[in-house]
Order: sequence, then structure tokens, then C-alpha cells
Amino acid sequence: MTDPLIYNEIKKVFSEINSAVDNQEIDEINAEEIISHLTKKGGGIEVYGDDFTPKHELVEDIQARSEQTYKFAYGIDGSTTKDLTYNNGLILSASVAGVSATGQDKISDINSRNNICISAYFDDYNLNIDKSYQEDNTRVNVNQFERLDNLSSDLPNWVSSISRSYAEGKQFEWVSEDINQPLFIDGPLLPADILIWVLYHRTGKTMRSPMENWDDVIHEIIQLYVNGIENCILSNTPVFGVQKTTNATRILDAISEKSPELDRKDIPWNTDSTLFSDALNKSDIDGAVMSYTPWYVEKSIPIGHNEYVVPLKNNNNVELKYGSAEEYSRAFFYAKPPTKKTVYRIGVPKMLFDRGHDKDELRDIALTEMTKEFSEPLPIVLADEKVRITRNIRKQLRRLINKESHVNHNKSRNYE
Repeated sequence: MTDPLIYNEIKKVFSEINSAVDNQEIDEINAEEIISHLTKKGGGIEVYGDDFTPKHELVEDIQARSEQTYKFAYGIDGSTTKDLTYNNGLILSASVAGVSATGQDKISDINSRNNICISAYFDDYNLNIDKSYQEDNTRVNVNQFERLDNLSSDLPNWVSSISRSYAEGKQFEWVSEDINQPLFIDGPLLPADILIWVLYHRTGKTMRSPMENWDDVIHEIIQLYVNGIENCILSNTPVFGVQKTTNATRILDAISEKSPELDRKDIPWNTDSTLFSDALNKSDIDGAVMSYTPWYVEKSIPIGHNEYVVPLKNNNNVELKYGSAEEYSRAFFYAKPPTKKTVYRIGVPKMLFDRGHDKDELRDIALTEMTKEFSEPLPIVLADEKVRITRNIRKQLRRLINKESHVNHNKSRNYE
């Protein structure tokens, strides 16, 4: 327990700081005014239409509009042990991805589909473990990554990230083959870290990544997600990628480029999340209110300094069957449920708009699923509950490996 004297001294200083802040005349900057700069050209992001103003609507009004639009919805989420590292140099990561549905009259075999990916890295020792098989309605992939030419302290995170993205990509591809109702994916529709590795490698930019040795599996992951998107396009199924906005500054960076006269130091928000949380927090409507922005489209993304690229363009390792790379770009909006400070970014492939889906209907589907728990869409919440790997399970899995076996204590494995 903290010594009361310590707490009282901290409390006293905090009170002094609070008084000092109250005495300052702070110029209040309106979040909506800052967001309005997105209507200008440049920055790789455009607003659909001329209206940049956030909207605030009662939950029941949104639900009523979407009532006849769809019957039920699916959600995919994944979980991972992260990296399990051992002092003999072994790195393991086990990941699982599952699916859930809400509002479904009959439970189908789709609801019991799971994908497991177990990835290993063990320096230059061949464990001979690679295999793929299916047990009931669960598909399992086991693989060992080849030794990297240039080791990095990021290696354990790379193994974990690839493991999870592979499991979720496989699940996305499999589930999307047999559905015709809206599908929500936890995270972006193209995994961000995997995509960044590919883009930096393709454009020749300097970035530590496993692309030099593992480009085949990394491109395979991108293809899995593309296949999932294309399955949904083929069956005319709305598909959404849902992200809790965290430390991203994509919008702020775009605003800075669109309006160089704005001094970034004078903008009080340091992340997109805090900017939109402020903009979506002001409503004069009584009752449970969903707040959301217009649709934006990310036509290109920044790589390095002032260079923008279309994510899937000119990539011969990824096959696009149903359109140009520009059509696979991400359209998105931000939304905040009532009673929550969390802002969510809801993305869809721009191709949905090009194939006749109404922007307002797509938005209402996503908002309706968010109203069910005033959180991220309910199908994702239920999928997360099915597949979450708890800390206790992680500990049990760790103990299954004899971490002292075959250790050559005279051999040093140094990482940069």
C-alpha cells in the first residue's frame, strides 16, 4: 500500500497544477474546424461529398432504418499467445481465429469453423514440423520459418504477427466462401503491419522486416485477405474492417499536408483518436446517441517522406481478380457509441461502392451492430469471447516445451 504521506504530497502538487491550468487563458480550437480541412485536395485522403460535419442520431432511428437491410451478421476475431521465447533460441506463437453470428435463426457449420496457426523459429535447426490438416471443423497450419539473414530484436514480434495474421486470413477466406450476410473483421481488411512490410520492401525504402527471407508467406497472407474481400464482392456481401483507433496520426498528417498554413504544434490533438473523440463527443440530442463522421476514402498511403502509393498497385505477387488496385482502396468513417469514449474506424473496400452498395445503408449496418452493446459490432465481441487465449492458457502452453533441452550454453545468439 502506498504511504499516505506520499499520496498526500502527490495530491498537493496535482492540485497546484490544476490551479495553474485554470489560470491560463487557453485558445480553444474546434475539432470540427480542423476536420473540415479534409475537404481540400492532397494527403491521400478525400471526403465523399462536401459535408465534413459529424452526425449525431438516436440509436432507435438508426436501427429502424437498417431493419430490412440485412437479416444477421458474422464476425471474425483472432487471438494469439504472442511470442513464447525460450533460452535455447526457440520462438513459438500459437494463434486461433474463430467466427460468430448474431440474430441467426439456424446455426450452420460456419459458426463452428476455426483456424489455428502455430509458427516456430529455431535458428538454423530444422524441426521438420510443417504440415496442414483439418480436424472436424478446425483447420490447422504448422510451419517453421527459415533462418533470417539479418537478425533483429523484433524477431519474436514478427513471428507472433505473422502467426495471427495467417490464422485470421485463412479464416476470412474460408468463412467468406459461404456467406451472404454482413461480415465484420476485427482489425483492418488488410493487416497493417504486414502491409507496411510489403510496401516498404516493394518501394525500396529502408525498414527492418522479415521480407528478405519470408516474402512468400507474407505475400500469401495478403492474398488470403484479398481472396476474402473478393469472395464477399462476388456474393454481394458487405464486409467491414473494425479498428479501435489508438495512436494513428493518418488523418492529422493528411490535414497538415492539405493545409500547410496550420501549425501542427498549435493543434492540441496528437492522435486521430483524440481528434475524432472530441469532434464526436458534442451532441445536443437527448437519449442514446450514435455519433459518426462522413465517409472518407484513402486513395493512397504515405511511405517514407512525401511519397504516396496505392497499397496493392504494381504488386506481381498478389492477384486481383475483380478490379484495379484503386478499387481495393479503403473507404472508412469514424463512429462513437453512447456512453463510450472509444472511437472506432469502420472500413470497407471502396469496391463495394463501385458495385452498387449504398453508402448510407452500409454505414447503418455497422452502426446498428455497434448499438447492441454500445461497443464494437456485436459479432466481433462474440467471436473474441470464443477464441481468446487467456494468460493462464498461455502459461500452460509455455510449460509444454522443455526449455532447457538441447541448449548449447557456449553458443551465443546475439540480436542487433
